[in-house]
Amino acid sequence: MVSHKSIQDILERVRAALSDDQLPRLDFDDLKAALDGWSESEAEHDRVRAELSVLRQDYCARIAGMTKAVVAVRSSRTQVQEAEETLDGLESLDASELIAAYGRAAARFRDAFPASFALHRQTGVKPVKRPEQYR
Repeated sequence: MVSHKSIQDILERVRAALSDDQLPRLDFDDLKAALDGWSESEAEHDRVRAELSVLRQDYCARIAGMTKAVVAVRSSRTQVQEAEETLDGLESLDASELIAAYGRAAARFRDAFPASFALHRQTGVKPVKRPEQYR
């Protein structure tokens, strides 16, 4: 596979040759290599886009689930409106904004359901330090 940079270089040379006032002398082997590389590159980009789409859908579903759970236990009118706005805007977020939104949703979820994250502290059970003590 031809690297992305070399494809750009080849296409730049072709563009420059086509923009000359005189009849350009094109290197068709160079052009063919660029087009072949571009085709392979596009296939790879399509694969990456599909994977990114799956990850985005998963993040959005997780954020939506946590947000709905928090609203279910703390249902003030303003929280419902904020949740609706958050969920409506998820699709327009870029990757870093989506990760930040996930962090905020997870923090709100942990605040709303603290018992599920601190069970060992409430029961007084300490984490196992030496597994051999249970033999």
